[in-house]
Amino acid sequence: MSSDTFEQIDGSQDQTRVGSHNGPETPPSRAQTILRALGWSTLALGCLFFFTLVNLPQARIKNFIQGTLTNALSTSGIQMTSSESNLSMGLLGLGYELKNVTLKKPPSEAALTIEGLSVTPKLTALILGQLGAKLSLNQGDGFLKASYAGKGSEMSLSFDGKDLNLGKMGVLPYFAGIKGTAQLAAEGSVSGDSANPATLNGNVKFNLNKIVIDSQKLYGFDVPRLAISEGVIDLQIAQGKATITSFRLGKAGSMTDDIVANATGDFQLAKQMELSTINVKAKFTLSQNILKAFSLIDALLGAGKLPDGSYSYTLTGQLLQPTPTPAK
Repeated sequence: MSSDTFEQIDGSQDQTRVGSHNGPETPPSRAQTILRALGWSTLALGCLFFFTLVNLPQARIKNFIQGTLTNALSTSGIQMTSSESNLSMGLLGLGYELKNVTLKKPPSEAALTIEGLSVTPKLTALILGQLGAKLSLNQGDGFLKASYAGKGSEMSLSFDGKDLNLGKMGVLPYFAGIKGTAQLAAEGSVSGDSANPATLNGNVKFNLNKIVIDSQKLYGFDVPRLAISEGVIDLQIAQGKATITSFRLGKAGSMTDDIVANATGDFQLAKQMELSTINVKAKFTLSQNILKAFSLIDALLGAGKLPDGSYSYTLTGQLLQPTPTPAK
């Protein structure tokens, strides 16, 4: 064989080896293309937020946010102050943090205090043209996290909390005018049109522990110190009707709980809270500590007293001013 023949054979073998080593390139799959696009988009958005934050006048933004919060609360007569505020950049965008927040509603001196509060806008809600944010509240070892999204009166709210000390926050004096404390865990979600309660759906659950009502004068009565070991409130909301799945205070047969109670029934929600209605049956037992402090209890509640010494009543009418009826 001639040298030219050997060169041709060798050249063809080289081409074969090269082709078998590299092979034709496989085009990327649709999923890979989408993931690559999302990755670059996320990087671009991250860079945009970073450089936007660097160049924005932070003092002006902080003043704007603070003013917006203050004005929104002032419409309800609530005054807000904080010892420190910061604007920060996180993975989800801009965040606004407040420390040592105090809420007051004059003329009452009762104050709601929060160690740390942060608000972060929800990018997904903004892209869809909605108002959305995530809120995080911290108080000692306790926390409450909430997520909100809405457009107009349409809204969706979810929350989750644990180990909140209501005494340190001043929740009972602020909302009920009662001096006391409790440990709270909470979870739930509600969605619908807030302007039309008949569209609201969801569920909420509260677990209470170490409930204590301090000794105080209340509505002209000297109230002794009261203690309740635990409590559960579980509501299912469907088309604006909140049904009690579970309502319990204290433990049945407990010798240390000053109040042991359970209830069944429902609430019909209205646009204005005072127009909401209640249809609930409650049964409760009072300790000797209470019976001795309030000598008129049997005169007031005797019509609903059962043979075992407990009381049973049906509450109907307006939520804030229900009519009690003995339920023997």
